[in-house]
Amino acid sequence: MRRVGPKAGWRVVALLAAVAALASPALAQSNAPPANNGGYSIFTGTIADMTYPAYAAAVKNGAVGLWGLGVVEEHGPHLPLASDIYIPTAVLGMVRERLAAGNVPSVTIPIFYWGVNQVTSAFPGSVNIRPEIMVELMQDVFRSLKKDGLTRVFCISGHNDVAHNRAIYDGVARAAADPSLAGLRVYFVTDPAMVARLGLSGGDANVALADKMPQPPSGQYFDVHAGAGETSMLWSRFPDVVAVDQLSKLKPYLIDAARFPNGARAVSMRCGSRRTATPAISARPVPRSVRAS
Repeated sequence: MRRVGPKAGWRVVALLAAVAALASPALAQSNAPPANNGGYSIFTGTIADMTYPAYAAAVKNGAVGLWGLGVVEEHGPHLPLASDIYIPTAVLGMVRERLAAGNVPSVTIPIFYWGVNQVTSAFPGSVNIRPEIMVELMQDVFRSLKKDGLTRVFCISGHNDVAHNRAIYDGVARAAADPSLAGLRVYFVTDPAMVARLGLSGGDANVALADKMPQPPSGQYFDVHAGAGETSMLWSRFPDVVAVDQLSKLKPYLIDAARFPNGARAVSMRCGSRRTATPAISARPVPRSVRAS
């Protein structure tokens, strides 16, 4: 397993630090992008908004590829189905800024959003793709990126479903074993908790381990899904997609941490059906008064 630290030759530590923003106040303190016609473009800052000569020039200049893989999924009555798309989109925007500050050129691949969504698939709006379909599509994208001349691609997950992350890993591992993709190195950037959930070994060369991730705040209750963390990130970065009028109506589904010694993994295993799950699994979302301005 590749650990990327401050002395890494190509300074991917900047990428890992930005990925850690998923669990830190940094994302909430970022300036919100302007909304267009009531929504936000997930293509902003990606190669989709570049001309092909500009993209080719960036690749020729040694740019690394950044790719987020999210999912369309319910996030309670107050957050959009695209929550797991918007958040990694914002994270990769921060990644590019930090890499640019270290003189590391990069390009962002448009986010993947037809992901594996088994835990909350019973809810309206949760789209669930078969893992093998996701893995196959990843291979075609990697082949296209290799054809373009990219030599390194770093993949991050925007969704915590273990089956989704397993599919990302499988897609990366398959690409690494494909002789036709020789010359393109692909990594799954993730944290030790997900590595443990996936049952991966410590020497896996397909994983770039983000082992400097901050720990979530300690407390009696888990903040697992559509709770204070995700609400505050989206409210600060993409305020127009948060149904603010619903916040005062939310009744938190409190999951006592003491009941689950194995952590959030046990919670997700118990929340796999619509009868046992609630759309918002956490304490009450943060009030507007603590939202970053």
